Amino acid sequence: MFTFIKEKLRGSALAGRLRSKNSIKIGAASIASLALVLQLTAGIFPFLTTDAQALGDDNIVRNGITSKEQMLAIYDSGSDGAGHNDIKQIYSHFGVSRQDIANTTMGSYKTNDFNGQLKTIGRSNFPNKGRTAVNVEGANTTIYVGPFLDNAGNNANTTAYDMPALIGKRAIDGQWFAITLNCGNIVFPITPPSLPKPVPAVCTSLTSTRISRTSFKFDTKYNVGSDTFKSVTYVVSDAAGKEVSRSTSASYTQTTAGTYTVKAIVNVTDGEGKAKEITSDKCVATFTVDKPVTPVATPPKMCPIPGKENLLKTDDKCKEMCTVPGKEDLEKNSPDCVVVTPAKPEVPPALPKTGLGEDLTKVFGLGSLIASVGYYVASRRGLLSALLDR
Repeated sequence: MFTFIKEKLRGSALAGRLRSKNSIKIGAASIASLALVLQLTAGIFPFLTTDAQALGDDNIVRNGITSKEQMLAIYDSGSDGAGHNDIKQIYSHFGVSRQDIANTTMGSYKTNDFNGQLKTIGRSNFPNKGRTAVNVEGANTTIYVGPFLDNAGNNANTTAYDMPALIGKRAIDGQWFAITLNCGNIVFPITPPSLPKPVPAVCTSLTSTRISRTSFKFDTKYNVGSDTFKSVTYVVSDAAGKEVSRSTSASYTQTTAGTYTVKAIVNVTDGEGKAKEITSDKCVATFTVDKPVTPVATPPKMCPIPGKENLLKTDDKCKEMCTVPGKEDLEKNSPDCVVVTPAKPEVPPALPKTGLGEDLTKVFGLGSLIASVGYYVASRRGLLSALLDR
């Protein structure tokens, strides 16, 4: 800023000298007066902006910038080409991303904007009051934050100086910021945000599940934190510690019997795009491939029919044959394997006797019966008489 003010004053002096109609002495007096003004100005505002010191020692970008494109190129390379190789780390620490820079517009701010509460950053620890040291993580750099100061260490933000800058808002919190062109220093109206510390990725568990004798399924639990997940690599080693497989597939097949160890490695990238491999003792598991089981041979079932014991039970000849003479080619359970008995002739039933014949028979029978009785009685009578005659 000191150089900026000096150029302004030099231009004013040159214009005054051209307009002057006085003699060379008057011109010399004007130059002397200008020198005096410059000297006084240097005594009052040497620290009004952060590039006041010789050779830009306080500048974040030593020689300043002239455009957004130049600022993006310096950010991408991480270096200003003049000895400062921590540009990206500084901007990131104060919440300004590459996209934030790409979204800026060319403009200016006044040092008394935001009710004179603007703060700026720089590399120099001036003996004046108001600057606070800040350690930038990821770079061996200390940056100092504070208000614009005059030579006496007083707040100079009450003076309205126009400062060309890239003007934008941080995506992290929507806060206004500016990048002063002649030094690359960040300006903001309040204390920069306390950025959250990166949460490290961690692998928390690994389990191995048997699917079959030779097939297994791996399951990994993890938390990538602030990093970006890419994949999980499974490294399988045998009992001797020799690596036998490395794959990102969670399904694994091994036919050789034995005990194996599997380790899960979580692959992530950090905020700067650097690849990292994350694992832990909790992400190691073992599994065993059993030997194949040889089935026990089952003796064949033989034919139970006497005389056919040398045949298998399933043999078509293992059948009981019909014993009926003439039917030996039939199976025993054939419906035709039966003895056929000739049928007896049927005798017709006797008809009942009725009519005259039956009546005559009855008469003759009755007569015979009466005759017999008479004969019996007569014989008894003769016997009785003979006895009486004696």
